[in-house]
Amino acid sequence: MRYATLAIVAALGFATPAAAAPTADFVSVHVPYHDLDIASPEGLDRLKRRVKTAVRRACTKASAGTLYGHLNEDACRADSQALADSEIERHRSRSLAMLAQRPG
Repeated sequence: MRYATLAIVAALGFATPAAAAPTADFVSVHVPYHDLDIASPEGLDRLKRRVKTAVRRACTKASAGTLYGHLNEDACRADSQALADSEIERHRSRSLAMLAQRPG
């Protein structure tokens, strides 16, 4: 059985109002997809839904308890989703290449 996870890092950078140097909080989330065929449109859609949910949770977690976190949660989601989308494409391309190499 193959095992695969997609790592998502949600970065929430925020600056204090006094223009201090920005800081960042990171939350790493692993999204399993070993049960999906990401070469198929259905499997890809399921993975994207899982990732969207994970990004939402990670950015909410990263912003929890911070003074300005709620202001950057949307930016965290957009940035993290963009990074995750490119990671999904990389994994999907690898999966399609492996399928193309199979005999038969």
